[in-house]
Amino acid sequence: MPQAALQRKSRLEDMTMYPDREYRFVLATLDPMPSLNEAGWYIAIQHAMNDAEAAGLDAANDPGVRLLRLKSTTTQSASVENPEMTELQNICQRRLAKLRCEPTLALIGSYDIASDDKLKQWFHAEARKALVAMADKAAIDPRMYQLRHRLGHRYEPGSTYIVGKGFHIEVTAGRKFGANVGLYKTKDRDYLTGDTPRWRSLLQLLDTADYAQWLKDQLQLMHIMSNICSPEEALDPESGLTHSDERIGQ
Repeated sequence: MPQAALQRKSRLEDMTMYPDREYRFVLATLDPMPSLNEAGWYIAIQHAMNDAEAAGLDAANDPGVRLLRLKSTTTQSASVENPEMTELQNICQRRLAKLRCEPTLALIGSYDIASDDKLKQWFHAEARKALVAMADKAAIDPRMYQLRHRLGHRYEPGSTYIVGKGFHIEVTAGRKFGANVGLYKTKDRDYLTGDTPRWRSLLQLLDTADYAQWLKDQLQLMHIMSNICSPEEALDPESGLTHSDERIGQ
């Protein structure tokens, strides 16, 4: 085996394996493709190869990587009648659809994200999407909460959370038994009252309709249900309770 191939094989064996992600399949199936120069194609293909390798896959034979390479050397008009490109396009679309059905947040949450900044950033991006989808399903007026995240210090998993009037929903990783979504009753918006938090799992949060119903039931029990749907009580952006992204180390 050539020396370069041996070095690449050794590097892959030492890598942390991550869940697969959508990037290369989204880019490869864009229609029409963006106009890229040679450097642009090189960067796109390298990113695609890195994603495939990070998921423990053979990047050289990955359909997303192969399709990007093929498109980088084929004109738009010629691609229409290229059967190999059509086949790869279909494979990439199927892979993309499958990935979008997988519980990415729960998969990432099963890793040690505290010691891996890449996983930590990815986890909290997915957590933000999950919380927004849940709040929408629960019919919480967007003016009644703020979405924040705190990445924490190194070797801390950090947290992404919704802060509303009287409640606080926090998503984190690394708790025992996978109970990583906490609902807190709060006082003065930012301060916990000392009540025992109500914990659910990441998979339960991703079951958006079920979690939304559970949340509404819990808020009624906590006597704060009216605080999520009254526009006249909406959080004031000038009050200091604004969208904030606290950085690592703060």
